[in-house]
Amino acid sequence: MKRALSEEEGSVIPEYVMVLTVLIFVLLALIQFVFAIHVRSILVDSAAEGARRAALMKSTDAEGIALTEQLVSSALVDNYASNVAIEHVNLDGLAAVRVTISAPLPLIGLIGPDSQLTVSAHAVEEEQFLTQGRTP
Repeated sequence: MKRALSEEEGSVIPEYVMVLTVLIFVLLALIQFVFAIHVRSILVDSAAEGARRAALMKSTDAEGIALTEQLVSSALVDNYASNVAIEHVNLDGLAAVRVTISAPLPLIGLIGPDSQLTVSAHAVEEEQFLTQGRTP
């Protein structure tokens, strides 16, 4: 019995190091996952604001794209979402603007494969409300 105890003596430190290493990697993966969700939320919000700007009566598509790129650049890094597209679509009989952003999927920090994260947002064009006698 005494011999079995002496064989395990001193094994706590290597065990602690191995378990701690696994826990650190799990924690880092969790932090990166939360960060990726945060980046997606920023992109969705920026696309929505750009769609709202482009949907205004006296606004242009270029203004919507510029605002979207400015919001993404100020929240993340410059030129993170370099692929911003605007198209005019029909949503349930109403003319609308759709802003689509393609950006890298952040796997390590903000580094990741290009155009793997695509988000879009819609806004009904303001003139739809004026022609139907409604207020936005």
